[in-house]
Amino acid sequence: MFSSHLALYLFTLGLAIIAIVVHHQFGPKAPSTEKTAEIPLENQYQWLTEQATLWQYRSDQQTIVRAEKIEYTDNGEYSKLSEPELYIVNERGVTDIRAKKGLTDRGQIISLSENVEMKQYNQQSPEQLLGTLKTERIEYHGQRDVLQSRQKVTIESEFGTTEAIGLEADLKNAEYRLLSQVKATYHMQSQGKTPPPPSSTP
Repeated sequence: MFSSHLALYLFTLGLAIIAIVVHHQFGPKAPSTEKTAEIPLENQYQWLTEQATLWQYRSDQQTIVRAEKIEYTDNGEYSKLSEPELYIVNERGVTDIRAKKGLTDRGQIISLSENVEMKQYNQQSPEQLLGTLKTERIEYHGQRDVLQSRQKVTIESEFGTTEAIGLEADLKNAEYRLLSQVKATYHMQSQGKTPPPPSSTP
């Protein structure tokens, strides 16, 4: 009889110990005061360089990108440019594009925005300005060597001023196309030169 009571007591004690252990491991816990590091967003910029210059050399062309600051994403997908300058040098001349902001991606597309100004110079006479283009946004596709804009563009040269909505320029073949709403004002005194007619779509 005594042994049966002892066995029942030990069994009950064992159940109580198991219940305490289970409650300690899996029961409600007080909020932790330990600080955890913030996980950055996927597209958040992780590191930067200042006063940076990037070069790309080809047998027929040099492409140079300068910026006050370049911020890179951790996965290298995008880079954000501050005060970017894009130089494209080939046998036809020098193209100099500047803006307040810029963005690049792995597809070699450089998007420039805010107060974009593009100047083209003669290769034979680097100080001779051929024309100036102003817009609010333009994209340079490095693989195709093409400039594109869907914004209003204003082109100024010694012949006059041309305005349009949208631009596609093939730098490799020195051809450009104005997309719509083309308006041109020519200077009559242009040293007897005939201005080139703007190419546009209907």
